[in-house]
Amino acid sequence: MRKRKSKTKNKGVFKTNKCKRLICDECRNRIKNRHTSQKKCFTKKKTLVLFLGAGAAKAWDGPICSDIDTIIKEDRRFRTSENITIGTYIFRKLEEFYGNVGVVNFETFLGAIEAIYDYIISATNGGGTGPDNTSFSSALYDLKGWIENIKDYDIQQRGNGLVHISFPRNNPDFFETNEPAIVKRLYFSELFKHYYRLVANAIETYDSNYQLEEYEGLNNSLLKFISYYHSCGYRIRVYTTNYDRIFTSVVRQKYKVFDGFNVNDVDEFGVLFPYNSNKILKDKSCFCHYSLHGSVYWHKVFDGEYDFKLNPFEVSREIEFTNSQATNPNQIIVPINIVTGYNKLQRISLKPLNSIYSAFLYDCNRADLLITVGYSFGDPHLNRILEEPLLKESAEYYNITFQSDPESYLGSIEMRRLSDLYPLRFSNLSIEENWITSTNGAFKERIYYKGFDKFLNEKEWFSKR
Repeated sequence: MRKRKSKTKNKGVFKTNKCKRLICDECRNRIKNRHTSQKKCFTKKKTLVLFLGAGAAKAWDGPICSDIDTIIKEDRRFRTSENITIGTYIFRKLEEFYGNVGVVNFETFLGAIEAIYDYIISATNGGGTGPDNTSFSSALYDLKGWIENIKDYDIQQRGNGLVHISFPRNNPDFFETNEPAIVKRLYFSELFKHYYRLVANAIETYDSNYQLEEYEGLNNSLLKFISYYHSCGYRIRVYTTNYDRIFTSVVRQKYKVFDGFNVNDVDEFGVLFPYNSNKILKDKSCFCHYSLHGSVYWHKVFDGEYDFKLNPFEVSREIEFTNSQATNPNQIIVPINIVTGYNKLQRISLKPLNSIYSAFLYDCNRADLLITVGYSFGDPHLNRILEEPLLKESAEYYNITFQSDPESYLGSIEMRRLSDLYPLRFSNLSIEENWITSTNGAFKERIYYKGFDKFLNEKEWFSKR
């Protein structure tokens, strides 16, 4: 009995152990397969850095730099004493200084206006001045000639101690103040805001048109372009120097895209999103679209302190002059939501641009594929970062641009800058249909010169893989 009982017991134990062993083997294989799959997925993951310049928005009929230049030069709200528009006057002065027509653009113009405003602030500060609140520009520059010519305002003294001020001179609207010393400050701050609003309005005009039926095919082509690289296992990291939200708006029809503030816009007009520096700096794998030079949809909001917040549905047209920030020693700047002019490096030191710039450097350092679109290579601080991917021989590079024919592009300023940036990779070139291709050994770079819209619509991105 005892023996039989023992057999039964052993038999039961054997069955139980076998069952356990089978279960464990099954689990082990499942875990092994999962880890193998994850390993394969990880090894296939590569990084695509897509860099969008002003020419990328041209596909949606966005204004290029010269279009905004014309708006500023032809705007007649403010004029000199000789009845020349202030835009035209300053463009001419800058071109005389540089000795060359065509080298000045709206960014240079806004930089000049800001420099004049900085001069006025510094020259009119009285008492308690120091490096933390006063630039030394007034001690270095003599801008009196410019200032006198572009002072388009009228002052009338009143017997009650107030001065009656109107600007422009012929403007029937006016305000009164008992502090005549601040008139220049008020005028030049208004001048700066006025031309900033022209830029913001130009951006808003085309940015809201992407939903029109005529762009439906282009939007679908952009989604197919993104889907293709997503299916190839790429981490997609998008950066732009543009101030709009076209890319984010189109791609969010299918994907969650983190823009530094949120991943999904709420359909409520007044909702403001704070930026998330922690995610920008630490999440290096999310599908992102970061604005390296800010956006017209960033608002300077006071919430205990001044900070940028995103309103996806409303363009900001205001500049907060009470929130000047020290950047370089002895230099104060107004932190506006778009980065232009001569103070780009100073502005990107401010939040959240410093976090975005850091992420850009990180991604370019590990990029396996770099695609630049509509970028003229005119920003040295960005060029130094874009140079990083192509230091690796294995990295691929596409530049999407527009030119009527390949010979015209090869003789362009953009091509010269591109060759200066990547001298080894563009020393030997061949011309194919719509493409200029490097024949320099193992290097993999190509230039598509027929525009971003054709590149997307005709799936040129697929044909070259």
